[in-house]
Amino acid sequence: MKSAHSANLLSLARYKEKFGDRVADGIVLHHGDVTRKRHTNYLPYYMTTVL
Repeated sequence: MKSAHSANLLSLARYKEKFGDRVADGIVLHHGDVTRKRHTNYLPYYMTTVL
């Protein structure tokens, strides 16, 4: 899981690269709408209660 103001997801990509066979999809918390790109889910901050 990652939360940040910048769009740089390098650390999340490196983590997924290293442990990809043992972890599920990534989750990024942000101000926008619910979206999914490749193996990453983008969720609005208010959805942290459902994690």
